[in-house]
Amino acid sequence: MKNILILFLGLTISINLFALEETEYLRLLYNASKITPILRANIDKEKAKDYLSVSDVAQFNSLPPSEALPVLIASLEKGAITNRIETFDNIQATNMVVEFANYKAYYLMGLSFGFDSVGTVAFPWLTGIGQDLTIPVTQYHYFWWYEGRKYMPNIWENWYACWQEENGREKPRELVLNQLSNEIAGFGYHIFPYLADTITTDNTLTNVLLSLRGPQHGGWIFEDFSKWYRENKARFTLPECETLKKTMERTSLDKMPISKSNKDDMLRWQKNEEQFYTTNSFNNYYWYYKINSKEDVSEEDIFQAKYGD
Repeated sequence: MKNILILFLGLTISINLFALEETEYLRLLYNASKITPILRANIDKEKAKDYLSVSDVAQFNSLPPSEALPVLIASLEKGAITNRIETFDNIQATNMVVEFANYKAYYLMGLSFGFDSVGTVAFPWLTGIGQDLTIPVTQYHYFWWYEGRKYMPNIWENWYACWQEENGREKPRELVLNQLSNEIAGFGYHIFPYLADTITTDNTLTNVLLSLRGPQHGGWIFEDFSKWYRENKARFTLPECETLKKTMERTSLDKMPISKSNKDDMLRWQKNEEQFYTTNSFNNYYWYYKINSKEDVSEEDIFQAKYGD
């Protein structure tokens, strides 16, 4: 119905609808963000209900990435999210809403890399020099939104070539398969479209579903992944990646919870990644190709292939 109204009533209405959506989202966010200061103020559980709508918190937490991320990031860009002083039972407490929103953006991005390096499927474009040795996922989620996810087709294609090669061996190495599936599972729901397109003809990919079931990758449970994804695809379909360059032509990102050093990193990563995927030198850096000739592979071998010289 909303789309029909936009078509008939034009741009002004669509802007108003977006404003209403943002207002409602911020209302839910501010309500949910009260949980931390309420806990710190040691407010009685029953009394806390006077200050916090449990149904709003449940609604906020149930919003899928496709709905929540665009409005959350747009609100952060504009500086529409600010910290507040809350009063609970005459007790004043600081509500760090920006920190709460930043964590929510990180959580909704669905990435679970930990610290990854030049030898991994996520970051083969790192130079391995100076500040470009490793990247923590907590410093990467905004870059992923603006730039990194643009390369998800390249990431999957390169990774899947290794997966097929390993499974084509006379005796696939279990440790290597586990490492490969664990790495690609670090992209969370961003691999779902590729899995859905491929798993029907490649049952070896059920090992990736096992990795996604792990608590470190979200604890997903799929009885029938293909059917489940068809029914839930809209929840994980994000808008097209704008790219960091276009974003910074549109806005400075100064109001975002991004430090200057992290912003500098993002600019450097953008150049590294663009150059890397232009030359497509994946085989020279990814750990799999460094241990491909070995029949017996240890965890130490993989570690050295990732983090060693």
